[in-house]
Amino acid sequence: MPTSLSTTRSVDEPSSRVLTARNDVLIANGLEAVKRDDGISSALENAGIPLAVNGSFTGAWGTAGSISGTYYYAFRYIDDEGIPGDLSELQSDTAANESTISYSNIPVSSDSRVSGRQIFRSTAGQSTELYLDVQIDDNSTTSTSSTKSDATLSAATNTRLRINAPDGLVNARRFGVPPDHMGHLAYHANRVIASGSVPYSVGHAIVTNGSATVTIVGGTVASVMDGRKFNVQGSTAEYDIDSVNTGANTLTLSVNYAGTTDKFAPYTVHKGKAEWRRLRFTYPGEPESWYTNDAVDIDADYSAEQRVIAHYSFNSFVYVATQTRTYRWTFANDPAIGDFYPTEERGLLNKRCYCYVENYVACMDREGIYLFNGGTANPVSNVISDFLREKVFWHNAKWFHAASIPSEETVKFFVCLDGSRYPRHSVCFNYRTLRWWWEEYPWPIASSVSVPVASRKEMLYGGPQEMVLIGSKYADLPDQQRDLSARYSVSAATQLSVTLSSPDWLEEADVALGPIAIVSGRGKGQTRQVLGANASTGVVKIDRPWNIQPDTTSKAVLGAVPYLMATKVFEVLPGSEAPGLELTVTPTDHDASLDVLNYYNYRATATDLSQRSLSEGEWKVTEGRPEAEFNIGRTQTVGSMTDAEWDGNVRFPLELGHDGRGPATVRHLQIEVQGYQARDQVVLHGLDVNGVE
Repeated sequence: MPTSLSTTRSVDEPSSRVLTARNDVLIANGLEAVKRDDGISSALENAGIPLAVNGSFTGAWGTAGSISGTYYYAFRYIDDEGIPGDLSELQSDTAANESTISYSNIPVSSDSRVSGRQIFRSTAGQSTELYLDVQIDDNSTTSTSSTKSDATLSAATNTRLRINAPDGLVNARRFGVPPDHMGHLAYHANRVIASGSVPYSVGHAIVTNGSATVTIVGGTVASVMDGRKFNVQGSTAEYDIDSVNTGANTLTLSVNYAGTTDKFAPYTVHKGKAEWRRLRFTYPGEPESWYTNDAVDIDADYSAEQRVIAHYSFNSFVYVATQTRTYRWTFANDPAIGDFYPTEERGLLNKRCYCYVENYVACMDREGIYLFNGGTANPVSNVISDFLREKVFWHNAKWFHAASIPSEETVKFFVCLDGSRYPRHSVCFNYRTLRWWWEEYPWPIASSVSVPVASRKEMLYGGPQEMVLIGSKYADLPDQQRDLSARYSVSAATQLSVTLSSPDWLEEADVALGPIAIVSGRGKGQTRQVLGANASTGVVKIDRPWNIQPDTTSKAVLGAVPYLMATKVFEVLPGSEAPGLELTVTPTDHDASLDVLNYYNYRATATDLSQRSLSEGEWKVTEGRPEAEFNIGRTQTVGSMTDAEWDGNVRFPLELGHDGRGPATVRHLQIEVQGYQARDQVVLHGLDVNGVE
């Protein structure tokens, strides 16, 4: 298993991440402090350094010298990367022909990231510019001194800190921490931009009339909720949260609750309506410098449907999406004086349901999937609209996500089709061939990302129990480059095990917890989870009994990832010969097969292809089963003949599926192609049906 960077992250809201110019990754979810992963540390750190508070920090002049006048000074914390926090309040002291200023009671931070402090001082008689006076490279020293004259201070212009920037903003306070209530981050024009104020409503609340104490049941009270607002859903009354108790899982409101006592109140904790349509941004080149006033709002529509969901950088603009609309945000140097233009009446389902596809952004909202070119949305999922409407479990849409795979010219939208909390399926779209299919995974896939591996982009999947996979391979096991998806012949089986011939996995951990599927022969179509696998004997133990016990006619795939592609419904041409099918694939280097199923006249189930078992060349049908099984391996064996360079093209007569009736009884036809990806990627180039339109 991989090293855990963090074990306390909230599981109630998916995270957003952004790579900064400093090669750090910032991670936000809106329910806790924004985290930073520098790629070196063994744990995540909070991003941004907290404000320095003066406490009893003082400075006093002494020892005879030539320095005279009123001086201002303050200090700030810095971390091991040199990232500073906001400057403390200014203090002053007057020198009268003195030479040394002594600083005492310098605060020590309780934050483990703080590795030093910096003390800034002005020159005599002005408080608009400060200069670095003392650098303290530890978090323990509480006193120090300086004898720098005004000339010495001002000569080091690279240490100058203006209190106010030329635009009047408080420059010394631009180093604030990232907003912890915004769940989406993106990078644009050398700035990190945050949006998507996250409402929290997990579980229910116990509220009592006349009491300021609210108990959350089934949810988690977080420290960042202090200062946010609480309301019972259905009520317009909002209450400021005065304090939180994470141990007792309670909130304390600023005033007593005035509503009706309710032991099972649906509730929402949020930052406030002003943040629903707001975007915040960093200082240029400083991804962890967030000034409180650096924010911009879209028009003030505070309906629940019009919260800002996410934003993304595309074609030199920032596009800001609600659930039903997308805006183009245009600005030159100062985002605060930019403009928003509505561009499309399509939005985003959530902050992770978009990805970049060549010259488009592939997006998903409640209407379906579309390709956005910055000005026009091209709806591409109309052909599967019935599938999306009827099969997708929209209630858990918060956890849907998208990723593109350039090497396969495919974009995948991970969705819930079975009512599970996290997606176990993906709706896949090949944007070159405009074909659709769906894939099923043996584990819930809560997150995904396309990353460079060697010379190509690969998909990283986030699975259960901190499991990380590259396609069908475990990315976090010692033998990272070995593909776990392998097809084996079955030599024996029991109700709770199967023995695979010629086992080639290295150790049990390579395949434990993964899936095993019977893909051919007796017991075909069954999938189970591997509990243990003996690398010497080939015995694989499974999590539950087989419905149909495999035998020596069976083939099994370890690490199987299923796929399915369905065509549109074709109309059979009157008077034509019985339809025939031509399939073209890339031959696989290893043993592999796929199935073709026929659906006649809008039937809900596939038609049995034959009343007897038949085989010819690359295909075979089995009596009582609806599919035609195609061998797509490069090496084909027909009788006593072996062809080691099969061309990947096969023709199949569909009249086998007419069950003895004439072709005239078939008016409509739909084709499905399905199977399990094994060692080789399955690439389908063509699926042609004659005699139809």
